[in-house]
Amino acid sequence: MIIRIFILCLLASTSMLSQTQKIRLFDNPLNIPVSLSGTFGEVRTSHFHSGVDFRTQSTEGFPLFSGEAGYISRIKIETGGYGKALYINHNNGYTSVYAHMRSFTSAIDSLLKKKQYEKQSYSLDLSFNKGELVLKKRDLIGYSGNSGSSGGPHLHYEIRNSQTQKVINPLLFEFNVQDNTAPLVMEFFIYPQKGGQVNGSIEKYRSSVSLSSNMYSASNNDSIYASGTLCFGVEAFDRMGPSFKYGVYKIQLRINDSIIYAHQLDSFDFSESRYSNAFIDYEELVFNNKEVLLQYIKGNNKLSAFYTSVVNNGFYNIKDTGTYKVNYLFEDEHGNQSKLEYKIYGKAIRLAPLEIKTDSFYYAHDNHYKSKNVKIMVPKNALYNDIAFQYERIDSGSLNIYHKIHQATVPLHKSISISIMPAQINEAYKNKYLIFRINEKGKTEAYKSAWKANYLHCQSRSFGIYGIKLDTIAPEIVEANCISKGQCAGDTLFFTVKDNLSGIANYTLYVNNKWALLEYDPKNQLMYHVLDYFNYSKNSTIDVNIILSDGVGNENKKDFKIKIK
Repeated sequence: MIIRIFILCLLASTSMLSQTQKIRLFDNPLNIPVSLSGTFGEVRTSHFHSGVDFRTQSTEGFPLFSGEAGYISRIKIETGGYGKALYINHNNGYTSVYAHMRSFTSAIDSLLKKKQYEKQSYSLDLSFNKGELVLKKRDLIGYSGNSGSSGGPHLHYEIRNSQTQKVINPLLFEFNVQDNTAPLVMEFFIYPQKGGQVNGSIEKYRSSVSLSSNMYSASNNDSIYASGTLCFGVEAFDRMGPSFKYGVYKIQLRINDSIIYAHQLDSFDFSESRYSNAFIDYEELVFNNKEVLLQYIKGNNKLSAFYTSVVNNGFYNIKDTGTYKVNYLFEDEHGNQSKLEYKIYGKAIRLAPLEIKTDSFYYAHDNHYKSKNVKIMVPKNALYNDIAFQYERIDSGSLNIYHKIHQATVPLHKSISISIMPAQINEAYKNKYLIFRINEKGKTEAYKSAWKANYLHCQSRSFGIYGIKLDTIAPEIVEANCISKGQCAGDTLFFTVKDNLSGIANYTLYVNNKWALLEYDPKNQLMYHVLDYFNYSKNSTIDVNIILSDGVGNENKKDFKIKIK
């Protein structure tokens, strides 16, 4: 009875989970020892990680079990994202999510395949009522895999509040995770704001750290002199052993014993996940692949989760006299702690006169820019801070005109509109043109584009270098597996596929002139079809037809005859 009352209290307030002793509400979803490759709240590409990643020894096919009694409430299958995912509503008020699965139980797989053939679609999103797919604790639900946008075999596991669908840190529950390692600190940063300076500079200050007697401090011997308004950041991560970096559950910043900033990674709503871009120093991520956590809140950062105490949005004023003691406390979900301490001395240093730039784009308003052959619109709340917008036209001959639209180191919360008028086009192929971006790794990213009068138009969530390309090359179908041999001794047809620019948008397979289920794994450029659905007889010959088209409608068809051995 006491436990039941405690659980009800937990449901009423997620934050209470982190302030009470952990309890065992869920079993380990796997039957192997717990080892994690990712934790809750870590900053990923434009989102917070919404669960924990269980390692599966770099292989697929480990049995997955229901951690508690309940029923399967949803099954979603998609090419990217979570891949094959299963949702369980539990009797305790929580929902557990299993993502990147290889397959489900045979009974569930049969049900899903029937639905896929009815809808003639690989992708599914099915909901189930409470009495349909009932589970007991430790019931088998399927097998671990690497489907969707997974970067390798593992189980992505979430716990959600069933009513609100907010995700909750699974490590606030008891999963027998072994962790005796305190968070590690690598560097600290100081960001002068308007009128602020550090050691005579308005540029951000950075310092590596050294560890002594369980205390981190600045590794160089330079004294830090500053004045005016400053903000702070730190590169830190957690460990549970020799490998993998994890997010830091708690960070608290004090200056002269007063709390300036504190966060705690307990829970968040998916609608706030993209504010991860404002949670870090995005420039450091792009240029140096460093995850530097910010201890201040940007103007358009509307993240309501995580922050437990922030004074004046983390902006701190340093007077020209006095000494300021900066103290950090870092803590993981298991109570392991680290500390960082350094001093700032108040002192103004005369700076050379600077050219004053007026912010021309404002996060609180729609912003427009028009120049020769280009129009740009940055809508309200697309920016996290006001910026001095920059544009540069780069001419490399009549067919190679590029447009540098601000800086790729500045993140965007919403899509901006980009319209480019090409210098010349081939009217016969007008609908084969698209806008592309050269990303930070030098690779080309194509955007779905449409003509608006004489301009080619797209939506994008990134600043950077843009241009226009013509795509007339259809996706390539590489013969592989039994197709190249003209016979098949196994039960699966494999296709290796490639596209040069706009990406594979549509794909269809027919076997003996009937629609056949085709699964696509973009990260491995692989498509496959399991032959068992049509109950082919041995030594029979089947007709196989595959049709692929890319983002601008270039199409490729191939026909095969294959003997089933």
